[in-house]
Amino acid sequence: MMEKIYVRNSYLYKLVRDNEYDHLMVYADISARDHIIDEKTKQVLLGSKTKNKNMK
Repeated sequence: MMEKIYVRNSYLYKLVRDNEYDHLMVYADISARDHIIDEKTKQVLLGSKTKNKNMK
């Protein structure tokens, strides 16, 4: 489960076009609370419900 997602910065990094599609590469500086909870016991199995994880 991901909660409290904060996008601090993002921008288009690269654009590639072919005959059918446009391919976008985007840089994103994000933090979020990421955790896995046991559905039966409601205990956190992995990650944290209170600490943000930084992702780039």
